This record gives sequence, structure tokens and C-alpha cells, in this order.
Amino acid sequence: MEGKKIIREYRYEDINEVHKYLSDSDVVRYMEWGPNEIKDTKNFIDDAIQNQRKKEKNIY
Repeated sequence: MEGKKIIREYRYEDINEVHKYLSDSDVVRYMEWGPNEIKDTKNFIDDAIQNQRKKEKNIY
């Protein structure tokens, strides 16, 4: 699988990397939220993981 990128679900250990882009004002310029503080990113990761655990997913 050399050269291929895999998209996977979030993990708790992703928080620092995710926070790098969610706290960047240029990245979130046109979003209704942000830039995030670390507590906001933690809540995002928590919510994402809870949604990933649902048998029938309706949020991706």
C-alpha cells in the first residue's frame, strides 16, 4: 500500500494534530465556528468518536 493514503475514523490520540488545523484562523475562516481552543477540539473528538460507535451512522 505504498503511496496510498487511508482515511480512518478519529482516535483520541489524534487531538493534537486535529487541533493544529481546527485552531488555525485561515483554515476555519469561512466556518460558523472556530478557531478552536483545545477544549473545543476535545469536545469535537469526543463527539466524533461517540458517533463512530453508533451501529447506524447518520453523521460522518
